[in-house]
Amino acid sequence: MEAERIRKQERRARQTPVERDIEREDNRNRQQARRSVQTPEERQTVRQLNCERDAASHAAQTDEQQAASQALDR
Repeated sequence: MEAERIRKQERRARQTPVERDIEREDNRNRQQARRSVQTPEERQTVRQLNCERDAASHAAQTDEQQAASQALDR
């Protein structure tokens, strides 16, 4: 997860301002297209699934950090 975040930061650092603007616009258009075909109930379901995914990801990351910390303590 951390490696992915770093890769994104490095890629963004290499981008020109114009490329960043294009990427932002593309993301905005993609989001808008997704919203236009979803009902409010579908959006709520997606939000709920995203929250569950984020909680699971956070828990996994915390577990990894604890395991690494314990390994260093030995």
